[in-house]
Amino acid sequence: NGGSLLGKEIIWETRVRYVTPKYFWFALWTSGDHWSYGAEMDVVESFGYENPGGYTNFDGRYWHVASVGGTDATNYNSGWGSAMSSYGITSYDATQYHIWTWLYRADNTYVVYVDGTQVQSGTLNWTDGAGPTDNPTDMSFIIDAAWGHNLVSGVNHSLAASELAGTYYEFDYSRVYLR
Repeated sequence: NGGSLLGKEIIWETRVRYVTPKYFWFALWTSGDHWSYGAEMDVVESFGYENPGGYTNFDGRYWHVASVGGTDATNYNSGWGSAMSSYGITSYDATQYHIWTWLYRADNTYVVYVDGTQVQSGTLNWTDGAGPTDNPTDMSFIIDAAWGHNLVSGVNHSLAASELAGTYYEFDYSRVYLR
């Protein structure tokens, strides 16, 4: 478990670079062992589909961080570019290595950093249902590099093998600390 259920802070740090193929998405996230609208923290998600208005995301320009079942200080779903800019990140090159850090505190608050710059904060109870008195869930640390989703219309396309040329996910390290 995490936060107040564990009584310690958890730090998850990953150094990674990527160029996603179209219709794929890249994600670093934590999940519980059972699900009921809670216990998920998306440290980073970079979706591989065409956004409205011709803004593509498969090249890694846009990403968001959010929790499911928690409260977030920044709404990345309404405007990734403006949300990143509000934290001082005016350009982002996913082809270069970046360090993503998730600090989940013993008081159930969290902070997410990219290269040492805070990009998100909020509160999340690591429980099934995300309430402070709900059943605790086990925590998994997940690295997704080819997740598709049938709810995203842009993902439901066939992809020629040649489209994978020049795309990659490279992980330098991933570490989890308790303190």
